[in-house]
Amino acid sequence: DLYPVGLINAAAPNATTTCPAGTIAASAGGNSLVFASGTVPASGSCRVEVSVTSSDAGHYFNTTGPVTTANAGASAGANAMLDVLTPPTITKSFSPDTVAVNGDSQLRVIITNPAINSVSLTGINVNDDFPANMVVAPTAGLSNSCGGTLRDQGGSSTFSNPDTGFRLSGVTLAAGASCTLQFNVRSSVAGNRLNTTGQVAATGPIALT
Repeated sequence: DLYPVGLINAAAPNATTTCPAGTIAASAGGNSLVFASGTVPASGSCRVEVSVTSSDAGHYFNTTGPVTTANAGASAGANAMLDVLTPPTITKSFSPDTVAVNGDSQLRVIITNPAINSVSLTGINVNDDFPANMVVAPTAGLSNSCGGTLRDQGGSSTFSNPDTGFRLSGVTLAAGASCTLQFNVRSSVAGNRLNTTGQVAATGPIALT
């Protein structure tokens, strides 16, 4: 079985078989699996397994070579599709990015399920703890196209002034789709406010971070 480009055996291939007397050649980082000398009983079946991985998201269509035998001829190979998913992405901005003390700036977060993914991502979540002296403004101007559940830094469902962070969870995005969370923030103390969100992650269809 010669894999498609971009798919390789894992660092620990964990190659196993239930086929009596069968041998497997599947080296770590290699792009193929070779199985030989196995025995399959009449009306029976057996498995050959190896762990594979890819550093690139995408769709990997894999077709084996034909199955050959010493006493029963040959049969066509089998094929299957492996989807390798990439985590959601996030961007953040302030508008305007320079304000006076107690002046409002709109904080905007955009979350995206990359188009290379073939499926919707579910359970998307991200936390953000604001830097010292930055709070949600008295006029929050909250807009949330992401849906899900939005809470403040302490887990309260009331998100308003003078909260100092947010917890967004339970978001679902189709492949290639984006959503936006935005609201106003301010600071009563002059200075630079570098604000970095936590890691954005998803729980379905598999855990992605």
